[in-house]
Amino acid sequence: MSSQKIEKTLHIEGMSCQNCVKRVKKILAEDKSLENIEVDLDSGNANFHCQADTDIAALIEALKEYDFSAKE
Repeated sequence: MSSQKIEKTLHIEGMSCQNCVKRVKKILAEDKSLENIEVDLDSGNANFHCQADTDIAALIEALKEYDFSAKE
């Protein structure tokens, strides 16, 4: 099992306020393997460190459940 962390950025659409930022951060934080989660309203980006084999598609699906769309 690899323990190497990589940096990922997701572009999030649907954020319009700081409450959205908090919600996105909370959704991503549910995946305990993510670290250093930063969500920026102005850029629409969520940056974080994760394992190379983290299921990014599952993160995107989790965000979709709350009406946010995301892409790498």
